Amino acid sequence: MKTLLYTLTIAASLLLFSSCDKLKEKKFSATIPLTFDISKDASAGLNFDLDSLVSALSNSDLNEHKDKIKDYEIESIKYKVWEFNGTDAAVVNASLGLGNTNMTSPGVSVNFNDLSLKAANDNPNKTALSFNSTELDRLKQYFIDTDGLRVWLEGSVSEVPIHFKLELEINVKALVEL
Repeated sequence: MKTLLYTLTIAASLLLFSSCDKLKEKKFSATIPLTFDISKDASAGLNFDLDSLVSALSNSDLNEHKDKIKDYEIESIKYKVWEFNGTDAAVVNASLGLGNTNMTSPGVSVNFNDLSLKAANDNPNKTALSFNSTELDRLKQYFIDTDGLRVWLEGSVSEVPIHFKLELEINVKALVEL
């Protein structure tokens, strides 16, 4: 009986002390928006090539604790086409590239193949992009390295004149050691 009581006391103590570190951590969620504005007329051709930076530190909670961020988790990256103005048959073929803010070329890419701009504009919901575990690990590392992402968008539209906005919504969680 004494052995059981002694074992339970040790186990409870270990559990209590091991969870103390968890009490000093907090997760902050951040939604980081980015919008690419694409307009093409007949003289501009069909191709586009855009580059932009996003920062998790644009979130006030994360910026306040930027020196204490231990880890990031990518919850989702979604897109939405809006303000589309063009013919109903217009499609986009593009590559969305992601890397850390210091990179000069993407480390992770997603392709939009024959994306109907009218259908994407008419869809009221944002569409989640799909990444495998290796790509998610890379994206997480990009945030750890530079607290943000560099985003490239390059491709072509099938018809001009055309105008649309492609909005990205990057949802991350940051683990902060308080």
